Amino acid sequence: SVSCEVSLDVGEYLCVPVSFKAQHHSRFTFRVHASHPLQCRPVQVDPRGSLPAAVCAGLHQVLLQPTGWTSPSLHYETRPLGTAGRLVVVAASAMTLVVGVNETREPLRVGAVLECDRMVARTAAGVQEGVKIKGAATGTAAGPQRRRGRGGGKSDRRRHEISEVVAPHSQQLLAVLAAQSHTAFDCTVKDVTREAGAAPAGRRPAGSALFA
Repeated sequence: SVSCEVSLDVGEYLCVPVSFKAQHHSRFTFRVHASHPLQCRPVQVDPRGSLPAAVCAGLHQVLLQPTGWTSPSLHYETRPLGTAGRLVVVAASAMTLVVGVNETREPLRVGAVLECDRMVARTAAGVQEGVKIKGAATGTAAGPQRRRGRGGGKSDRRRHEISEVVAPHSQQLLAVLAAQSHTAFDCTVKDVTREAGAAPAGRRPAGSALFA
């Protein structure tokens, strides 16, 4: 379950449930506890209408300007791609999102090299466990500045390489990294690359609707 407590001004608000499973449809239960009376109703949305576009634009804006919603349990990091855009990394309690931002007028290939401990990556190419780093320590996980989770345990550091073409003036989810262990895990960005006009945007393997 997911819970959230906020203080809202008078007005209308839209709650959007999101799943990271591609083309996955399921039921959900939405409970509201309020200090004052309020009205809730489901909204029928035309996928081709203006509302979905506004919701997507709002989600994009939140990623680019996280002030006001970050918390001690949420780590936000941005890496510049020269003047072409940014690589945004949002790490939560057991999941990390990697987003590429293209601020140019042509397709931009965004690449990233990540070193992760006990995490698997879901990219447009599918699920990858990464390449084990030779010579990596087999003792406890990384120090407290990079370690997340509730304890120590054996480390299993692996390298993940991500490369995707981001359409002009847009941002794209490049990867979702999920923790394999609830004891300790971490993900560190080691390098980022960019290549303008590398290939037409949208060339992805079949079954990658999550990233469309």
